[in-house]
This record gives sequence, C-alpha cells and structure tokens, in this order.
Amino acid sequence: DGSPVMVADKSSSSDLKGSLSFVAGASSQGFGSISDMSTGFTVEKSVFASGTLSFNGNVGYGPALPNAVLRSSYKHRMANGSSPEIAFTMRRLSSPDLGIHNAQLQALALTTSDEVALGDVLELKFGSELQTVQFMGRVTAFRPFGSVAAHLSPDTVLEYRYSTSRPNSREEKGFESSPADLSESDPRVSMTAYSAAIERAHHQELALSHREGNTRMQVAYYSDRLRDPALIGVGEFSSRIGDVLPDVYSGTFTYEGRNLDTHGLRLVLERQLTSDITATADYSYGGVLDLNGETPTLESVRAQSVTRNRHMISGKLNGTAPRTKTRWIASYGWTSGRALTSVDMFNASAGQADPFLDIFFKQPIPCTRALQGHMDVVVEIRNLLAQGYVPLVGQDGRTVYLVQSARALRGGLAFNF
Repeated sequence: DGSPVMVADKSSSSDLKGSLSFVAGASSQGFGSISDMSTGFTVEKSVFASGTLSFNGNVGYGPALPNAVLRSSYKHRMANGSSPEIAFTMRRLSSPDLGIHNAQLQALALTTSDEVALGDVLELKFGSELQTVQFMGRVTAFRPFGSVAAHLSPDTVLEYRYSTSRPNSREEKGFESSPADLSESDPRVSMTAYSAAIERAHHQELALSHREGNTRMQVAYYSDRLRDPALIGVGEFSSRIGDVLPDVYSGTFTYEGRNLDTHGLRLVLERQLTSDITATADYSYGGVLDLNGETPTLESVRAQSVTRNRHMISGKLNGTAPRTKTRWIASYGWTSGRALTSVDMFNASAGQADPFLDIFFKQPIPCTRALQGHMDVVVEIRNLLAQGYVPLVGQDGRTVYLVQSARALRGGLAFNF
C-alpha cells in the first residue's frame, strides 16, 4: 500500500544492533534545545572480533534547516585490557529567529579516550576532545579529561578525576543516541554584544568510595572553575538583544553569566533496597551564582552576580517493575537558597540528580512478528513543580526568569532490534 515498513532481523549470534526513536517535546534548556519533533537512530556493528563500530545521531525538525547531531566511533578491546576509542561528532543547529548573519551553529569534535588497568590496583581512564565551533565567528576549544582509581581493597576505591564538561544522565535513562540538544552535550554557547562565547570549565575532585554489602558510600572534595557560564532563562523578548540567545522551540534562552570559582564537598549513600529498587541520598555543599537585590534587570546580571555557598540535598529512587518491566527514575533536589547554577554541577557519582522534581520512565511494549526486537515508550519530565525561577526585568520591560532547570516534558517511542 506504499506505507513504510521496518524489518528487523534478530538472532542470538547477531553482531549488528540498532535502534530508532521518535521524540516529541523540547528539553527547554536554552539555546540548542531540539525542536518539538526529533528522530534518533543508533547502529552498532562488531568488527574484527574485538572491535565495535558505531554510528548514531539525532535530527530535529524546525521551520528552517533541521537541527542535527551525527556521531561515528570505533572502540577496540586490546589483549592487555585497554579499550582505546576514537569518535567524530558533527553538530548543526539552525536559528531561524535570530536574524543574524552566520547565526547557524556548526561544530566539529574529535574525541579520543582509553582505559588501562595496571594490575589489580590502579585503573586509568583518560582522553581529550578537540572542538571547533562556527557561530558568528570561529572558536576552538581543547577539553582533556581523565581519572586515576586506586583499589585500596576489594571494597574501597580512592579516585582522582579531572573533567572539562558537565556530566549528563543519558546513559542512566537509556537514551542510546547522542542528542541534538546541545544543552546536554558540548559546546555550551552564549553571546555578548553579538559575539559568541563557549563555556569553559575545569573540575577536579578526590573521592573515597566504600562498599559494605548492599550499601555504597562516597565522600568527595571538589574544586570548580567555570568561565563564561551559559545560564538558562525562560521568557520571550519583543526585539533582538545582543546578549540573549533565544530558543524558538521551547521559549527559553541562554545568557552569559559571571565566572565562578568554588570548592566544596559531597556525601553519597546508595543502597539496594530490593532486587529491583535502588535508593540514593546525596548531600553537597559548595558555591553557586546568585544575585544581589530582589528584582535586578537582565542586563545587570553579570555585574550583580556573586558567589554564595549553598547546601543541596537530593534523593533518588530508580528501579524496574517486576511484571511490566517498566524502568523508572524519580528524583528531587533541594537547595538551601536562591541560585542560578547548581551546587556541585559536575557530580558524576551515583547521587547525581538534576535540581527539583524529575520523573523518567521507559515502558517496553511487545512488538508484532513482523517487527522483531522490542519497542519502548519513553517519558521524561523535568522540574515538574516549576521551582527555582528567579524573576528579572528584561530590556523591553517584560519579566523573564533565570533558572537552574526549566520545566519540560518529552516523550516518544524507541524501536530496538
């Protein structure tokens, strides 16, 4: 009848895996959010017995050229246990509402990484990413990362970690493809006087982790330096403003904040309650960006920004329903005062959680015989209660808001074969 048909061949010995997803709803994370409709795909092929070749991406449909992320990678497992990987990522983001010459963002990134184990004591992970961004000019950034873990005993690990980009929770939630949402993947871009700036970060931490039966504990000390931070805002403007990067799909925008230098500590407690449910509690203390005054103007944000120490307590439950096989994650993060940025924003531990109330679930659905494999319904809700909105007066007199995490709803279907 002319309608498209997808056929998947699946067997226990198959060395080819893939997925196709259709997602509706923007992430509301400022400039770079995908459009209301997007398609993601992943293809993974085993080659040379110990190698894996992957190709994935995401395309968002907009009123002009589509937003797109394409990523190809190759990973090889060596006989000595190391796992070198090389990846090339291309991003293109159209901005039909800016009306500025060369306002379309194009970014290329070359990433290399490796893992090496030295006996049973030391484990090394290291790599780097070279980025070049074309957006109202050209900017290049080099982002190294790495960690050294010393296994003091079978249940105790001392780890040093260095990173230059914020972590994300895509793997935990099961998003298999790299998103076109640039707020969830570098580069994080803002603008000042129609000149683009890339957020540059340096994070160092020393963490001691211990496991006792079904309970895992961690204590960590961290130090962060953030240059040209890309703050998230909510609101619309009646005219173009040279310091605001709007996102036409979600009604949010990105604004360049003041530099942040801070250090702090983290305590994490994770416990396996049942075979299907895990509970995590996280306490973090450190500096955030805040504002002097009650209702400052948007144009004075950088001048009136100060660093203040805040406490953050978060709790997270995740698990799988035994009968329906529903995967779900529910988390809530409470901050002790007003903040434009998150406490311990580079937290990549088991206690990592976005601010405020977030809910995520993935529900498997049986497929027909014609479509072997399985299908999932995916729903994600961020900041359900719309908390943490800081009001500001825009240049046109309208009220806009800066927020750590804007309220958003996304959902869709994912086919896996």
